[in-house]
Parts: sequence; C-alpha cells; structure tokens
Amino acid sequence: MKLPHCLVTSESLTRLLLDFHGLLVLPDSMNLPRLESLYLGAFEIDDIKCVNKLLSSCPVLQTLVIKQLCVRAGHELSVNICELKDLEISPCHCGVSALRIIKLCTPNLTSFTCEEDYMINEYCLETLSSLVAANVQMTKGVGDTNIGKEDLFLKRILVFLMAFRIVNELMLSSDFLQ
Repeated sequence: MKLPHCLVTSESLTRLLLDFHGLLVLPDSMNLPRLESLYLGAFEIDDIKCVNKLLSSCPVLQTLVIKQLCVRAGHELSVNICELKDLEISPCHCGVSALRIIKLCTPNLTSFTCEEDYMINEYCLETLSSLVAANVQMTKGVGDTNIGKEDLFLKRILVFLMAFRIVNELMLSSDFLQ
C-alpha cells in the first residue's frame, strides 16, 4: 500500500494509526508538524530509513507505538524526538526482519514499554533523563538460536538496568532475570 503524499504532509493531523498487513510504501517527503500520536503496526517496510524519515518529520510527537514492524532492509531504527513522552515497542518476531539496533534519544520520555526477544535487537538508550516508568518484557525466544549467547544477554540486561536506574516504576518480565 502506498500512502498518499497529502496524508503524510498534513498540517492538521494530530493522530495517525497505521495498522494493516502487507508492504507499506512511504513518500520521499513527509511533514507532519502537528502530529502528537503515531501508531505503526503489523506491516512490512522496504527500508528502515523511511520510518526514520517519518519519525523525524513529527517534531511534536508525544506518543509512539511500534508493533510488529517487519523491516526488509536497513538495521537501525532511530527515535530522536525531543517531545516524545510515551514509547511502546514490540518489534517483529518473524525472523526475517533486518532491524537489529533500536536507538533512543528521547530526553522527555516518561514512559517506556518494550516487549522483545532479547537476542534479536540491540538497544542504545542515550538520553532517558526524564523516564519515570519502564516496563520491559524480554523473553528468551524459541529454538536453539539463543544457545551460547548468555554473555550477550547479560550485556543487554545491563544496558537496560543502567538506563532505568532513575525510574520510579520498573516492571521486568519473569524471563528477564532468569
């Protein structure tokens, strides 16, 4: 599905929900100056650069939900939004997504929720100084692909724990510390 250019250059749109199965094609230029809430769910995208461009076109975005986004090319999702307050991420567990790094630079983020197979993606948590609540549900995944990766798991746990040392509310899944 190709999104019409007029949709991603709307001067009045404040909330956008994109939730469908199939390939999404985004226009080259995007500008959503008033968008405050964005939900991206259950679709495929050719290149993560398109999503990064979409996110950078939303300067006042306060709520972002990314669920089951399958990326065909590109490996780094960059969420660099100063006004973002609430972030929920549940990446694709399809096994074919090229996404490997999720980089957050969100100085005003107050709430972070993440459902993740801890061996799939690496998180770079740069600026989370305003974080109040974090809910991380990391699972070990399925199959033999995670055998022998305990050191990687420990490193990724430490990244989260260091970033969350200032939060008031912290929820960790049962698999997180096993």
